[in-house]
Amino acid sequence: MKKFLSAALCAVLLLGLLPSMTPPAGMATVGRIMPSVTSAYVGDLISWTGFGSSQYPGSTGFVQEIAYYFNGGFSGVSSSSAPNMPFTISIYATQPGRYDAIYRVRDSFSDDSTYSPSIFAVLRPAPKNVKVTAVNGTSLKVTWDAVPGADGYE
Repeated sequence: MKKFLSAALCAVLLLGLLPSMTPPAGMATVGRIMPSVTSAYVGDLISWTGFGSSQYPGSTGFVQEIAYYFNGGFSGVSSSSAPNMPFTISIYATQPGRYDAIYRVRDSFSDDSTYSPSIFAVLRPAPKNVKVTAVNGTSLKVTWDAVPGADGYE
């Protein structure tokens, strides 16, 4: 009986050592991606920053990518090969709609990605209290209340 218990105890102890003897599964890890704004107007700059990524020790070929989408359709991608560094991409909202981004991290062991919250771009509100006054027979004077956030008018 003592021999059986000794053998069983040795087996349990050896099985407990197995996880430390096997190499861990290698993988790049992706942190998170954050947009610079939660909503935007057409013409605004939107940026996404991916951070918290890391490369598995001994891995080669590390790449970070941020792919961005407009209304669910692929619009473009930018990449960087600097592990453990925040990575940012910026675009202008050119149309009203939904803008999304995916932050992807790849190395020679794995591929991982995370999604940003959606950003909805809308048209700026129209000017209010628009008034037209005749200056002379060939000129008009147009005035209106300022539109919040507008940098200029055309």
